[in-house]
Amino acid sequence: MRSKLLYVVKGERTDVKDGFHYARELSHVVHGGIHVLFHYDREVRRSFEDEMAAAALAEAGAADSAVALLREREEELQADAEKKIEQWRALCDLPERVTGFQVTTADLLSVIRKTLQDEAGIEIVLMSPSLMEENRRLTIRKLKKYIRRPIVTMSRQVPVEEELCL
Repeated sequence: MRSKLLYVVKGERTDVKDGFHYARELSHVVHGGIHVLFHYDREVRRSFEDEMAAAALAEAGAADSAVALLREREEELQADAEKKIEQWRALCDLPERVTGFQVTTADLLSVIRKTLQDEAGIEIVLMSPSLMEENRRLTIRKLKKYIRRPIVTMSRQVPVEEELCL
């Protein structure tokens, strides 16, 4: 595959209806693959209870247990992302169309820029609708300022109630 598409999605609210079919069709157009970036909120990654339990374990002298507790949530997010990727590969005509993925909770703009540097061949950045709807701080103007690739944003279609015309 010659080129890739970076498909950026909100990790905790991602499903097939969140634009994957469009990403798949767009990857056909560029004759390339899809690299998926799952972005999770930090609040989802670490709950207050986990942090308090880790702090209590660390105070008790069980630092290894505290670190393991905090890593457990990260491993759950990674496993969830792997499961979604396998489901998406099953939907593709070529399973190798989904070339890779990564999971992050860091600042989204900086992660996108780093991914574009590290992954050769990414030509288009595709932003999922759930990401653009919820993250009001992320605007197309900011994206264009920091990313020098074509950016495609998606929005959900709002169902229109049909009125009877007489």
